[in-house]
Amino acid sequence: MEEIVKTVTVHLVNLNDLYSAYMPFVKGGGLFIKGTEGFVMNDTVLLNLTLLEDPKVHSVECQVIWITPAHAQGGLKAGIGLQFVGNHRQEIHSQIETILAGMLNADRLTDTM
Repeated sequence: MEEIVKTVTVHLVNLNDLYSAYMPFVKGGGLFIKGTEGFVMNDTVLLNLTLLEDPKVHSVECQVIWITPAHAQGGLKAGIGLQFVGNHRQEIHSQIETILAGMLNADRLTDTM
């Protein structure tokens, strides 16, 4: 594993935020995090994540797999795509998929697509 460049703390407090941020099309799962300042492709990031009303903080190493810059075409939100790569990747991936089980095949827009 590469050296961790930054630590990011994210609180996804409702289902809509989680659905909008989750990237099921990324191998092993991932999240889109708004804001891009200071990140470059392939950075290793420690993500501290809380989900909905669960007070547990999930810590997982992630890799920056894409960057949407500010003022991107099509009005896309600026942010980074993080792929779960650390030891706890399967645990957080499974938990998110369980929470979103009934929503994963929805046609609703997300922050990424």
